[in-house]
Amino acid sequence: MTDVIVRPAVAAAVDGVRDVAARGWTAADGDFLPRSVIDAAMAEWYDPDGVAARVAGDGAFFVADDDGVIGYVSGAPADDDPDEAVLEAIHVDPDRWGEGVGSRLLRRFETWCRDRGRPSVRLRVLAGNDLAPPFYRSRGYRAVDETETELFGTTVTERRFRGTAERSPDGGDPPATDRSADGFPD
Repeated sequence: MTDVIVRPAVAAAVDGVRDVAARGWTAADGDFLPRSVIDAAMAEWYDPDGVAARVAGDGAFFVADDDGVIGYVSGAPADDDPDEAVLEAIHVDPDRWGEGVGSRLLRRFETWCRDRGRPSVRLRVLAGNDLAPPFYRSRGYRAVDETETELFGTTVTERRFRGTAERSPDGGDPPATDRSADGFPD
């Protein structure tokens, strides 16, 4: 992992982002989401022009690069709260899971939030995704509620998480929360 660089995304990263998104969605959510839902999400949320527009936009869009895109994170200021940012997506190539790439991307997004005076971060995770909740909880995020929503014709449960982009007094990550403290199972 020593060669991995986390940097702002550029237009040349669009195809790599789309590939990582497709592989990440399939690996993390493919056991509980129909393939048609993943395909619809890719078509609507990851069309090349849409990804290029988000890369060029004012929000956060960073990639982890190791001779190609191996992960990305995107987000934006929350429209309804001047102190909050929304982490929209974070995916890492499944072949690179466990190497700390996701942690580096999350820290870069949190730095972006702090630099913009947005100390609070919110995000959503599909309840069937067993990988994301432990990742976020170990980094100080907590599940605050669940809600049902429609995702391309399929009813799913989303778990909403909140955390802080603030650093602990020693400059490191905020303290991890007790994994059971939020009352939601992994």
